[in-house]
Amino acid sequence: MTYELTYYIFLIVIGLLLCIKEIKSTSLYNIITFTLFFIFAAITRYSGFDIDINTYAKSLHYIDNFSAYYLREPVYWISSRYIYLITQSYETTFLFYDSIAIILILYARKNFSFPQYFPYLFFLFFPSVMGLNNVYRQYLTYVLFIFFLSITLTKPSSLIKRSLFSLIVILTHNVAALFIPIFFINRKIPSKYRIIRIILYIGILIGLPIALATKSNVNTGYVDSELYIFAIFCFLIFILISHKFLLRHKDVILYTFFVYSLILLIMSIDLVGSAQSKRIGMFILILLLIPLTKVVDTHFKQKNIARSIIYIILVMPTLIFSSSRMMLLT
Repeated sequence: MTYELTYYIFLIVIGLLLCIKEIKSTSLYNIITFTLFFIFAAITRYSGFDIDINTYAKSLHYIDNFSAYYLREPVYWISSRYIYLITQSYETTFLFYDSIAIILILYARKNFSFPQYFPYLFFLFFPSVMGLNNVYRQYLTYVLFIFFLSITLTKPSSLIKRSLFSLIVILTHNVAALFIPIFFINRKIPSKYRIIRIILYIGILIGLPIALATKSNVNTGYVDSELYIFAIFCFLIFILISHKFLLRHKDVILYTFFVYSLILLIMSIDLVGSAQSKRIGMFILILLLIPLTKVVDTHFKQKNIARSIIYIILVMPTLIFSSSRMMLLT
């Protein structure tokens, strides 16, 4: 068993303990959590690069390459080259971005007022482990997306701010464009702006084949695309049961997202094939951690037990699926 896998299991245990008992001092919690995940990132980086990460390492030398491939996602591609000029180390460059990711998720937890186990659930969840070791830009986009959502869903945010957030995540990884309508779901947005969300939903579904045709076809693992559909249905059923099958007005937005996600994923499987549909499926699952975490803490009297069960169910696939397990073994 590798150091990476051993430490991953250790983090699972720490996260499980936080499901049961939280650390009273927020500052101490943040320091401990940052340190633990920084060590995990360091072990990952110095254990060798997996699959696509080798490509990311090579791209750090392309200081004068400003082809369309890099310019359409410049937030990481361009900035990482200049960070590398300073560090002169692949590992240190990746750790710079890994550190930012940890900090942003800690801030997102604070903004959402989520329990302390949430960052552990996020970073140990199958899509994040795959992203950290393989589809790195998408992993960074997960982080930015959730951080920006923690601002737009909890604080007054102007249309300009939401649009800026949308632009940043799209320029980090273009697949994020498929989920941009989420930034405009707040009911406090004036009704005249809500048409933007409808237009975005329709436009995205129409433009899906064109958008995904430009993306890399590198496979993200051996998990069937249909399994992501099954997982989304499981999320939906769990939330419906938690809501006692009551379709309340305030939950319309959440169920709209479920419907949109399923249509999006099914269309992607049919139109662009397995590799791209898996990327979409992982993105959807990451975003569903937000309503799931909220539901567990608001609809169950035995929160500690509910948190622990859901946490274990969601982190176990990383060890079960051969694609992610092998990344922890190499």
